[in-house]
This record gives sequence, structure tokens and C-alpha cells, in this order.
Amino acid sequence: MWTRLRYWLNDIHLRDPIEQQQAPSLQIFMLVVTIAATLWIALPLYTAGTAVGLAFGIAAPLLVIVCNIWGVIVLRRGQFERAVLISVSSLTTGITLVLAAWGVRTGGGMLVAFTMGITLAGLLTNRRSVILIATTCMLIVVVFTSADYIMPGLIGFAPLQGDPTIVSAGTFVLVTCVLLALLMQFGTSLRQVLTLSLVREQELERLRESLEMTVAERTAALREALRGVEQRETQLTRTLDDLRASHGTIRELSAPIIPVLPGVLVAPLVGVLDSQRAAILTENILGAVERSGAHTVIYDITGVPIVDTQVALVLVHTAEAIRLLGADVLLVGVRPEVAQTIVSLNVTLGPVVTYPDLQEAVKTLIQGDHWRDHSNGSARR
Repeated sequence: MWTRLRYWLNDIHLRDPIEQQQAPSLQIFMLVVTIAATLWIALPLYTAGTAVGLAFGIAAPLLVIVCNIWGVIVLRRGQFERAVLISVSSLTTGITLVLAAWGVRTGGGMLVAFTMGITLAGLLTNRRSVILIATTCMLIVVVFTSADYIMPGLIGFAPLQGDPTIVSAGTFVLVTCVLLALLMQFGTSLRQVLTLSLVREQELERLRESLEMTVAERTAALREALRGVEQRETQLTRTLDDLRASHGTIRELSAPIIPVLPGVLVAPLVGVLDSQRAAILTENILGAVERSGAHTVIYDITGVPIVDTQVALVLVHTAEAIRLLGADVLLVGVRPEVAQTIVSLNVTLGPVVTYPDLQEAVKTLIQGDHWRDHSNGSARR
């Protein structure tokens, strides 16, 4: 049964997590107030001096009972603050009705009951509501006390009979029990909230330390990665420099120019002659002719596997450029299949003289007057 009651008390859905935590305690308080008001009904039956006093004495606790039951219903519908105001208002109104009928002189023991509403408002509402409720209670006490002495017939029109100590003692006991239940419930709730807050704070501290450690590890890893990137970048820069140097070497080796006699240069061609190598070849030969003042350039195409239109045109155009610089062009290493290809392509070599091999071309240059004339001219220059 107690398990079902606890489930029923906690089965409330509120948006505010703090109100959700306090809602079970508020329900218990309103139920305790309802029970205390029910027990308080017995006091007027023994102490009321008139029928009017009895009616006010019974109406006040009935009002408190109805309003607190209504407050429980309102709370379970998700309206926390409204439920608190209903309970506090019912307590203040009920005490005011009893004081109005019994007067402060005979019913002054009821004044202590005002503390229930003030305490409840202080625990569950905002500062403005607490100040408003406490000010209202103090004004009621001041006004009723003054009126009871100034106009006895207006306040205390149905005074109690006999000794009012019974009412004061009974009211004190009931109010003390209600306040005890209130403080126990909300004190426990407050301790739970504080404990939960402390646990959350410790969890957050551990999480912060974990995050700091993770950040430190990630930072160290990032720094190590950056150092690796810098090292790779440095290595890449060195590799690029080596590649540039190698490219220059390869460029020279892809189209080498070899002097074999004074004023005679040999350009051996090996492999496939594409557009890039053709441009390098032309640049190297023309530069070498200009620097050395050569009078003869020998093209050796023994190592060229295929001579097509592009290769033939490169040879012709380069030969024309060389002749413009004042040098002759010889072509050696023409194989039979290459010769057939050149003829089938209808490519005219123009003034280019051909020899079967490099040895024959060099031998002809040495024995012929052409080389002597040019060498003597070079010597005279």
C-alpha cells in the first residue's frame, strides 16, 4: 500500500525539474492540512458559545479541507504555483473567518496558524509572494486586534464560552504537527536536491578533469602531427629540389650535344622523340652551335625506333634553324626501314646530307676540304 501511495505521489509531470522534485512533498503537506482541519472541527463543538460562532468554527476548516483537495487536483494537472496559492489562501481565509467571529481575545490562539501559510509560501514561492502573504497576515492581526478593542461588537461577535485555553492548545498542537510534516518533507527534499547537486558537481569536476586531460593529449598529438607535417614538408622540399636538379640533368641527357671535332657537333637521338624532347633538342643544338661556333651538326638517329612525320618535321625544322646560324646538317644512322618510312611520308629532307653511320660522316669530314676550310677559318678567327 505504501509503495502504491509513493507511486501515486510521484506520478506528476511538471516542466520545471525543481517543482517536479517538490510536488510529492506539497501533496503530503496538503493532505496533512486536510487531516488537521478535519480534526480541528471537533474544537468548536465544545468551545463555541453561539450558533454563529459554531457555524464560523466549522465553516473555516471545511473551507480549508475543500481548497486543499482542490489544490491537490490542480497540482496533479501540472499547475504547481497555483496549487500552492490555493492552499495558502485557504489557510489565511479560514483563520480570518475564525478570528472575525471569535475575536482576538478569545480566539487569539489561532494567530499561530498564520505561520503555516507563511512557511509554505517561503518554501515554495518567490520572494514577492512571501512578502505579500506575510504582510497580509500582519495586517489582519493588527486590524482585528485594534477592532476587537475599539469596536467589540464588530470583531468577536460570537466569542467562545469558558476557558479558551483548549482552543489555543489544540490549535498549537495541530499547527505544530502540520509545520513538522512540512519541514520534514521539504527538509528531506532539500537535502536530496543538495546531495544531487553535490553529486552533479563532482561529476562535472571529473568530467572537466577528463576533458582537460583529453585536450592535453589531443594537443600533444596535434603538436606531434604538426612536427611530422613540418618534417615531411621539409623532406618534400628537398625532394622537389632534387627533382628540379634531376630534371635539368635529364633534360640535358635526353638530348645531349657531343663535340667530336673542332667545329663539329654530334646530336645522338635515342628512344621516342616526342614534342617535349623535340623542343629540348632544338634548344640544346641551337644553343651549342651559338656558343661553340660550330660549322657542322651531325644527327645520329640510330637509336630512334620509329621515324614518323613528327620526327621528320622536327629534323627538317631544326636543320633549317641550324643553317640560318651558318652551320651544315648531316644525318646518319638511317636504316632501310626508316628510309622507306621517310619516302612513304613524302618528307623532303632538303639540304640535309645523309651518311650510313657516324664513322663514315666523321671520316668524310676529316678527309674533305669542307672541314679543313672551316677549321682553318676557325683558327684564323
